Amino acid sequence: MTIFSLGQLVSGISKDFGNDLNLSNSFDQYSFSTPNYTSENGFLGFSVIVDLLTLTGPVDIVIGQDFNSNGVFDGNEFIGNGITFDPEVLFSDEFFQFFIPIDFLADDVEYSDSQSYLEPGQNYFLQVEKSGGGSVTTYGGTLFPYVTVLGEITTDDDFYCCNSNSRYYYDEFTDDLLGQEIRVGVGGLLTGQEILLNVASGDFQPILIVFDVATGKVLQATDTNAEGIPPGQSGVSFEASLFLSLEAGISYGVSVETLESGATGGYVVNAAVIP
Repeated sequence: MTIFSLGQLVSGISKDFGNDLNLSNSFDQYSFSTPNYTSENGFLGFSVIVDLLTLTGPVDIVIGQDFNSNGVFDGNEFIGNGITFDPEVLFSDEFFQFFIPIDFLADDVEYSDSQSYLEPGQNYFLQVEKSGGGSVTTYGGTLFPYVTVLGEITTDDDFYCCNSNSRYYYDEFTDDLLGQEIRVGVGGLLTGQEILLNVASGDFQPILIVFDVATGKVLQATDTNAEGIPPGQSGVSFEASLFLSLEAGISYGVSVETLESGATGGYVVNAAVIP
């Protein structure tokens, strides 16, 4: 076994990993942590897209959490099920993409919304183990993290429009969406850098509004289309997304709004800084 540290995962900063597995080193563990911040508007979690490449044989992949905080990742700390990746069996090429932790959760087990995402301020690991024959298995990959907020719009939230019979409710996010102010020069953000924003709901038709925090001016808005079912939701899902290209001198805010008067319910917002 070889242990590597990938440090803290931050949205927009990819982490590369890779090594050779053989009879004397049959598996590797990669430790990483999530930022310790929360959202005022709902549960905040983290997800990771993993791109994996293996050219010389299959591997088994598992994830885990350091539940007892002893710095050692034991077999009883695995999350969900392992995944076997064999490019010769599963795919016509050697490339594989999966999502942490959702792809490791069993289909026949009922998980809560919070279990479907990595929690803030926690230590996790990714384990890659040699599978099958051959003397050496060479693999490599990249982790790309993004932020997820599970929120809910209720009749207690802010609203706009005219009277009690015609109210459009909304939640606003400023520095609690990425854990920092969305502004050029903050947290390494640069002019022209893009942020991908996505919202989905099984309860109402959501729309994303991007605005200037200082002036309240609306800068961008999304259309809404029916899509698949987002994690933690049920029924018909509506999804909207946009790319925000950062300009200097603007502190950005994001608002999740209902497209229909009087609508309420749960939603999921994903945010990622595009490297």
